[in-house]
Amino acid sequence: MNALPGDAHNAQTITQDTELTTKTLTVRQPWASLIIAGIKTIECRPKPTKHRGPLNIHAGLTVDPSDWAGTLGTMPTGVILGTVNVVDCIKDSDDEFAGPDAWHWVLTDPRPLDVPIPASGKLGLWNWKPATT
Repeated sequence: MNALPGDAHNAQTITQDTELTTKTLTVRQPWASLIIAGIKTIECRPKPTKHRGPLNIHAGLTVDPSDWAGTLGTMPTGVILGTVNVVDCIKDSDDEFAGPDAWHWVLTDPRPLDVPIPASGKLGLWNWKPATT
């Protein structure tokens, strides 16, 4: 079984925010946690993306009502949870999480942060910048 963000058994974690990319996507919970856990390997969006490569996954402030939300317990919101790689964008996926009439961003290599980073989300792809001290 795949680990959820913050699970001490996940060996491929990111320990420093310097390992994060700038391209970021805000995703509602529980979907953001499921992506970083490697359980959800596509993200449904109304528009395709040309972006390929590393992508930060930001957990938005909204939690979608779903069966998953009830089983996962408390989930972090308003934070960057980790990164994935976008490897494709297809229209018709047979993945269990695929929505009809949506573009399916194909995600691989989830890497959770040891400690999620607070950040304000935005719509669509956006550029995250680490806080300067």
